[in-house]
Amino acid sequence: MLEGLRYLGTRPNVRMTFLLDLAAMILAMPRVVWPAVGVWYLGGGSTTTGWLNAAFAIGSVLASLLSGGFAHVHKQGRAVVLAVWSFSASTLLFGVVLVLTGRDRPDHVLVWALVLAGVALALAGASDGVSAIFRQTILQTATPDDMRGRLQGVFIVVVAGGPRLGDVVVGAGATGLGEAWAVVVGSIACAVVVALLVRWSPRFLAYDARHPEA
Repeated sequence: MLEGLRYLGTRPNVRMTFLLDLAAMILAMPRVVWPAVGVWYLGGGSTTTGWLNAAFAIGSVLASLLSGGFAHVHKQGRAVVLAVWSFSASTLLFGVVLVLTGRDRPDHVLVWALVLAGVALALAGASDGVSAIFRQTILQTATPDDMRGRLQGVFIVVVAGGPRLGDVVVGAGATGLGEAWAVVVGSIACAVVVALLVRWSPRFLAYDARHPEA
């Protein structure tokens, strides 16, 4: 792990794949608020929470099933950035739906809001799936054989730990701002951080799968 982290310090393109994923998962992942959303915003309780979970998963699965065309995408760094921005835009839409419904604890399911929230989360899941496909491709292609296992260890830590840190960040935001605004603010913060990361490491946008360079 430590060797992998030291290697990342010298490989800006591969490092960016980790930083972009952390930005999305820590700042804009709304999973922690879904149970509260089922009670306070959309109605339906645990059933609504289940549908929100399913919507995100459906988007991820569809992205994987339809990923065959991605083989023709050569500007994979740009694809990752666009996918993470799409993720933040989708979670922002989810947050806006919650703002519009209000925290009124409805005694029935608000079908229109649940449909819009589900579509937003399906788009978020699809965007996350697309990002994961290209990030993993860059990691496997641009990393030499002797470091691939070490970086895979770092990848597992990021994938497993990032969303959990996001639960803490968004959950804390929900305590202070309310669930809806915590999602909105987190999504905007994610988009801003991605823009700053791209400005800090602009060569990532030029990453070309035909000439992989870590």
